[in-house]
Amino acid sequence: MTPRDNLLVNGQPVEVTYQDGTKETVYVKTLSIRQLSLFTNFLGSRDTPGLVALCVGKPVEWVDTLTDESYCALPPKCTAVNFKRAVAISREDPIAAAELVPFLVKLEAMIKSAPLTPPKPASIGSESSPAPAPSESAAATGSGSST
Repeated sequence: MTPRDNLLVNGQPVEVTYQDGTKETVYVKTLSIRQLSLFTNFLGSRDTPGLVALCVGKPVEWVDTLTDESYCALPPKCTAVNFKRAVAISREDPIAAAELVPFLVKLEAMIKSAPLTPPKPASIGSESSPAPAPSESAAATGSGSST
């Protein structure tokens, strides 16, 4: 089995669309142990295009040829395929653990800034259509009396 065959066996297929409208299936691969070190560096940095390029085995310039939707679908796939292994290795390797810290700090900040409860749907009397003030009489609001 060649390294290319191994990539196809261990990769997750993802169909991407290029800006010119053509489509291709690329494979988000399970990274080698050496590549996982690069993966953890990319997670902690702001270089998501580099992370995607590493995981699909393409030059980083390749990401610029994708549609926005295709590009945005790749980072979660890259993380899903490789993050669990990176964490497992970091449990035994303090250097790998240190590489994950910047990512985990960002992740914690995102979790803390997320609302704890989902927003409630707008109801009658919301800011967009306020209810009449309780002090207003039925005559002032234009509604008749039921008596």
